[in-house]
Amino acid sequence: MIFILLGAFLGMTGGIFHLLTIRDPAVLQIATSMMLGCAVGTIAGIALLGVETSCVLFVALIALGYAGTDLIMSLLGR
Repeated sequence: MIFILLGAFLGMTGGIFHLLTIRDPAVLQIATSMMLGCAVGTIAGIALLGVETSCVLFVALIALGYAGTDLIMSLLGR
């Protein structure tokens, strides 16, 4: 359970990194990016549940949160 919550938090961190690439983020973009990052991080945390934790895994979860947020936002056309 803790690993899934950690995945959600690190996914949100990736969503925040995605916000740094936007020039003038609106409030809706901030909320959407945070929620999408949390969702992608949670899914990645569930998928990697049996894997041994390391620093590389944490960085991978942040990268997955960033990439997932960027992919979904581009599919939405924002």
